[in-house]
Amino acid sequence: MNEVTERERLMTNIQLLTERDMAAVAALVDALFDDEPPLSSDELRQLAEAEEDIAAGDLSPWEEAKARLL
Repeated sequence: MNEVTERERLMTNIQLLTERDMAAVAALVDALFDDEPPLSSDELRQLAEAEEDIAAGDLSPWEEAKARLL
């Protein structure tokens, strides 16, 4: 399935959720984000390097790159 079809299928399924189910999904998503382990020192270093590259104009943040593609 291509991305557009998959997104449409997901949106249809979301619209079919009851309010109670939507609350359960929201709670699950919150729990998933809360369960993420802290970043390692290597990941923090990579993040800092990427932020430096973005500030220097060598990289674009994902949201900016995605907006250009759309």
